[in-house]
Amino acid sequence: MSLFLERVLSTKLQENEVVQGSIKLTGGIDKEIYKVPMLKNGLHQSLAVSIFRNPHDWWKIDQEIVFREMLEGDKDAGIPELVDVGFDYLDEEKFAYIVRDFIEGQNLDIFLLSQPDHQSNERGIETLASDLGYKLAMLHRHKLSTFGRISKTTDETCLSWSDYILGKIDYYFKALSELPPEKGAGIVKVQDIVNIEQKLYKSLGSHQSSLYDQEVASLTHGDAHFQNFIASSNENGEWRIVGVIDTEEALGGDPEIDIAFLENWLYFTSYKEIFYKHKGDFLSGYNRNPPSPDYYRDRRYMYHALRSLSYLKALFTLDTTEIIRNDPKHQEYIEKHFVILRSLANGYALEDLNIKSLI
Repeated sequence: MSLFLERVLSTKLQENEVVQGSIKLTGGIDKEIYKVPMLKNGLHQSLAVSIFRNPHDWWKIDQEIVFREMLEGDKDAGIPELVDVGFDYLDEEKFAYIVRDFIEGQNLDIFLLSQPDHQSNERGIETLASDLGYKLAMLHRHKLSTFGRISKTTDETCLSWSDYILGKIDYYFKALSELPPEKGAGIVKVQDIVNIEQKLYKSLGSHQSSLYDQEVASLTHGDAHFQNFIASSNENGEWRIVGVIDTEEALGGDPEIDIAFLENWLYFTSYKEIFYKHKGDFLSGYNRNPPSPDYYRDRRYMYHALRSLSYLKALFTLDTTEIIRNDPKHQEYIEKHFVILRSLANGYALEDLNIKSLI
């Protein structure tokens, strides 16, 4: 068990709670995440504990609190209960932690990959697609007064959505330009990404005006991909989405950014064709102020560029070699995200990469 996890548990457990081990979970490249099974008053339950050792990530503590304040106890959104957040010390090293209830099941990506009949279970995919749309709609129905990050401790808020999106793209390029240009993974180097900046701006220029019409901010997940939705099968064998996790990147913004991020994720999967076959079920589940295809057609270019750029910035500003060693799939992801950016910079349509619209 991690010493940091031991420290959190030793200070937070009650007399009626007995820890039964811990399991380190995959998925977080900027934090340690653990499932902690335990007995409480003789009943089995589990906690999810996230450890943040990097001070640059400590704003997520406030974000977690503010996010739930904005939900106002909305159970339909499927967000796990917050148990505790805070800071502590281990051998004089300060760290942050978040403790949540653990939602039993598998993330949607693993769930689909682990089901031998997912290609033929039309009813199961239909239900998952509908549930996914519904869960997003439950988040998006909450309105905010500003655009950008919702944390009280961040200055990443703007009066307009276009200012926020363009500002984030600028920020990611600037962060990459400050790294050693030769740093990279496989055939992709930091300098390759920085070199397409001006071409990408020019290509996106014809699409950015579509952002100006977003006058109202909705609560969005901000990191919507299939690993952040928990799926399970019930006693009747029906496939359902039972929870939504990792909301640390939640934003006030255009709800359609979550939909574009799902499209971006699907580009990397083996199940994208069968899921797109059920995009009508996804939109049926969403069923709340249905998105406008006309606006979305342009906005999705901006959102896909932002998503791929944010991923590459995150990977290259961390220990890229260690991340790939722990999960070799990131090597392929790096190359494909760069392909998306380079294709957009060269004026190609997203459909040229077989990135279809969910709207």
